[in-house]
This record gives sequence, structure tokens and C-alpha cells, in this order.
Amino acid sequence: MDFNITDYSSSEDLNSKLSDIISTKSLLISSLYDFAKSFEKFEYPGLQKDIIYYTVMHIKELYHFDNAIFINYDEANNSYFIKGGEVAYRVYDIKPFETNDILKFAHKTMNITIKIFNQRIHSQISDLEISTTVYIPIHFKKELFGFIMLESEKVLNLNSDDISIISIIASQMGFALKNAQLIETVESNFLSTVNSLVSAIEIKDIYTKGHSSRVAKYTINFAFFLNLPKIKLKSLEISALLHDIGKIGIPSELLNKKEKLSISERDLIKKHPEMGEHILAPLNFLGSERIIIRHHHEKWDGSGYPDNLKGDMIPFESRLLSLSDALDAMATDRPYRTALKFPDIIKEFEIYRGTQFDPELATKFIEFLEINQHLLRRDYEN
Repeated sequence: MDFNITDYSSSEDLNSKLSDIISTKSLLISSLYDFAKSFEKFEYPGLQKDIIYYTVMHIKELYHFDNAIFINYDEANNSYFIKGGEVAYRVYDIKPFETNDILKFAHKTMNITIKIFNQRIHSQISDLEISTTVYIPIHFKKELFGFIMLESEKVLNLNSDDISIISIIASQMGFALKNAQLIETVESNFLSTVNSLVSAIEIKDIYTKGHSSRVAKYTINFAFFLNLPKIKLKSLEISALLHDIGKIGIPSELLNKKEKLSISERDLIKKHPEMGEHILAPLNFLGSERIIIRHHHEKWDGSGYPDNLKGDMIPFESRLLSLSDALDAMATDRPYRTALKFPDIIKEFEIYRGTQFDPELATKFIEFLEINQHLLRRDYEN
């Protein structure tokens, strides 16, 4: 808030201006504090997306810009892109961003770059005619995540204080994104371990190769279709991948037996949800996943196992998982029968809606399958 003391004719004018400056700076400092505290409320998954969205909107509103967007940087291809909406679980609408001289300069110098045009130009991201554009590099040390791009129809003269505030916000954002990246790395390593366990299961059962990954795929995409919270999707993904881990304790000759199972053999196979829960018991952080796994063979009418739970007593996530599990069982060859065709699979869900399956979820699942049947056919034909 630069000013010249000689511009004011009276002490009252000067005091009034000083008061305005102090008030404005106080608001900026308060806003900066609120911004820093806001990162504490973000939860994983979706952490990076929340950090980016909140930071971009915060700067836009703080300085009254008309447009604001985050431009991602792809170091491997030295290119830029804008990540749009999530069209499926972890699948985003990606649009290339055409570079320009201002962005090139901001990238080269790694400084906040402001350009005020003599005449308005057409925005790259909207239908507006703009007078001011700003590029803010977001990085952690030498790792560049991308740029916040801001545009204004009016000429916005940002002073040194404004640049300092924006620099602090950008630095905090870069640090937060790096932390989120590290969390994702830990998760990726954990899922690699999970997939190793899944491989150990599927080696024993030749008929279910790829079963757990397919069940996980359809479970989380159905959950996405239902618009469930991201935190539930992550829990469902882990539960679906590990839902048959208890089969490690079942003899392979029994899992691959083509002849009709005896009552005792069937009872032993029915133990796998309990065995799975027991195997995962030492992993305290998988408490909710253990419950989902234990009950994924319960039935809506109470005739399932291991606890004969009925209706809403069955955990919601277990009811959802049971639909994907049944889908893959019907769509693949098993020791006792060949795979069913898509129309027959739909018919089975319709028949057992309200007995084996949650009736409302089964109706939604049929709708989900009808919409995505081309993807299902591709998976099972390959």
C-alpha cells in the first residue's frame, strides 16, 4: 500500500489513509492465517484436489480476479494441462493447455509474473476480454507442480505487499502438495503389498485369476456412480481387493474341485470371510475393512454367512461389495459352470433383488451395468 506523505493536505487525511492501510493489511494477514489453518481440515483421499481448489479460489476472491485456474505441469513431456472433472474413479477429463510467452517467462524465471495489456485480449479459459493476467509458479524446491493462472477484466495493480502475500500462499501450497504427494506414495506402496497378497490368493484358485482386481474395479466405480464420499471409495477399494484373502487358508484342491462339494467342504469354504477378518486383525488401521470383508457373503433375507445378518443389519459397504462379487462370479467360468451372458446376469440380479441383494442397491447396480455394459463385455471378452 505505497503512498506519498506529501499527497495529503491535513493530518486528518493522512490518519484516515493510514487507518485504511492498517485495516487492509490486517485483513490480508488474517486471510493468510485462515488460509494456513484451512489445510488442517482437508482429508485424504482427494487431498491434492482440495488443496489446489481452495488455494486458487482463495487468491481469486482475495484480489477480485474474474478467472482463476490451475495449470498442471507434466515434466516428462514438458507440457501443460488442465485437469477437469472426475469422469470415473481417478479418471479425469484432461485438456492440454497451449503455452504462451507469459507462461514461458514465468516458467523460466520461476517468479510471479504479471502482465497488463494496453488493449484487452481474449481469455484463454473463458469468453471474457481481459486486461490483466497473472501466473504464479507452484513448486517445492526444484519440483514444479504447475501454475495458478489469474485473469481480470480490469487493470489490477498488485503492489509489493500483495506479491509478498501471494508468494507466501504459493509457498504453503507447494509444501502442502508435496506432503500430499508423499501420502500418495505411501498409499501406492501399501496397495502394492495388497496386490501381492491378492496374487497369493489367486495362485491357489485357477478360476479366479484377476477376480479381486475386477471386483475392486466395479465396486469403486459403482460407488462413484452412487456419488459416495471419496473416503468410502478408498475403503471399498481395499476391502474389494482383500475380500477373498481368507481363501489362503482353504486347500487349493478344494477351491478348484469340479465335482459337487460335500456339506463339510462347502462349510469350510464358507469360513473364508471369517478367516480373512482374522488374517487382517493385526492391522489396526483396517478395522472398517475387516468388517466389510467379514460380511460380504451375508444376504438381504438373512440366509447368508457367517452371521446370518438381515437387511440393514448388513453393513452398507458389504451389501455393495456383494453385488460386484456376484457379478464377476457370474461373468467368469467356474469349476461347476460356464460364464453367463450379460442378459442372463441382469436377469439373475432382478430375480434375487430383495432376497440375496439389497433391493434398492440391486436396482441401482442394474442401472449401472446397463450404462457400462460395453466396458463389462470388453473386460470379460479379453
